[in-house]
Amino acid sequence: MGKKNWYFLVFSVLFAACSSSETYFGPSQSSSNVLRGLVFNSAGETNLSLPVSIYVFDSSDKCAGIQILQAEDEAFSFTLSPGNYTLSVISGASAEKYLLPDMDEAVPEFPLNLKSPEDTHTELAVKTESITIGNNDAKDLTVIVDRVISQITASINDVPDDVTSVSVSLQPLEEYLLLNGSYGGDGDGKATLTLEKESRGLWKTPVPVFVLPGSDDVSVTITFTDIKGSHTYSYATAIPIEANCKTEITAIYKAGSTEISGNIQCRDWKEEHQVSIEFGEGSSNENNGQNSNHEMLTQGDVYKNCYILDVVEESPEQSTLLLLAPRAASDVSIEKAVSISSNYSHEGITNWRPLTIDEARNLYAICSQGLDELNRLLTTAMKPNQKYLCMDPNQTSFYYFTINAPDFNPLEAKSGEKYFSRFVKEVTVEW
Repeated sequence: MGKKNWYFLVFSVLFAACSSSETYFGPSQSSSNVLRGLVFNSAGETNLSLPVSIYVFDSSDKCAGIQILQAEDEAFSFTLSPGNYTLSVISGASAEKYLLPDMDEAVPEFPLNLKSPEDTHTELAVKTESITIGNNDAKDLTVIVDRVISQITASINDVPDDVTSVSVSLQPLEEYLLLNGSYGGDGDGKATLTLEKESRGLWKTPVPVFVLPGSDDVSVTITFTDIKGSHTYSYATAIPIEANCKTEITAIYKAGSTEISGNIQCRDWKEEHQVSIEFGEGSSNENNGQNSNHEMLTQGDVYKNCYILDVVEESPEQSTLLLLAPRAASDVSIEKAVSISSNYSHEGITNWRPLTIDEARNLYAICSQGLDELNRLLTTAMKPNQKYLCMDPNQTSFYYFTINAPDFNPLEAKSGEKYFSRFVKEVTVEW
């Protein structure tokens, strides 16, 4: 007899015996309509991360019940009226670490924020199921949760003896997880790993750290602190920080050359692959890069996965390019758009800004010729009806424009209203 069938034959015994769960119900329901089941880890090779929080939402997204399981193989059960429901299952989010909602607060879009911003995530796994309950209905479910988190370890060799602290920062990452299993925020989250000295010259993360996956190309910044202050080294090429993926960062400090080199190994908890990296001092590669193709770049080409909006200056030795970032800020205020762009990082390129009016006019002209080719190159697509911010050359006044307008006609943007924003950055490429 299969494991699943055996579990449900003894379901009533299991449920009666499990006294560690916490259950919260909405208004009294008919006892003849029952939703019940068990939760398992999709990987199978590891134990289910506890506790398991189960939320049931009706067709109007009102919470109809909550149950928190504190043990593996513990069954859940809800008594519900006939109708359509959504079951949200979150594994690994405890009330000690996360701000969990009660019956009145719970909605599918509720953000699962950490109680302390300095805290790190646990091994979160999620599953959302759509359920229909009929009259005199009893449904038995097996819910398989999937990891929505990435596991990071880091080690640095040949660290100078006078270094007193070492940290590794990753950004941009997803900001937070929602009850419905999707990610929320603007995708500009950051995680900092604090390394500990294991032996002379070797610093490591004492335990693996769980972080939300990268919403875009994730950059690595390593910071050493000694008696002279902080010294920062950045790696300019994106690394993989993916859900259900382990990323191992191994770096070597080269004394006297202020360079870091190493390897990043990313392995899914089923498969693996490797990427080689090199670190340079600070953000020295931000504005000066080498064109690996040794070809002159023009408007419409791609450089470091960014669309070239314009070629500002050009000579036989180098070109200054205006890059359009692959991502955008969505539905934000003017102040938030400026903040997000200035903190945005893509392949080691930082200090982005919103479009000027002239640059926006250029983008409008390109978009007017068709969006398909451009959007194929962008992580966040351009859309005709969205209000995109642009600013005057002095960066004192902000305006907005839409692609579907018959002509480029910037209108005054107002404080407090929400807009979309594309980021641009000038970089110089040597030939």
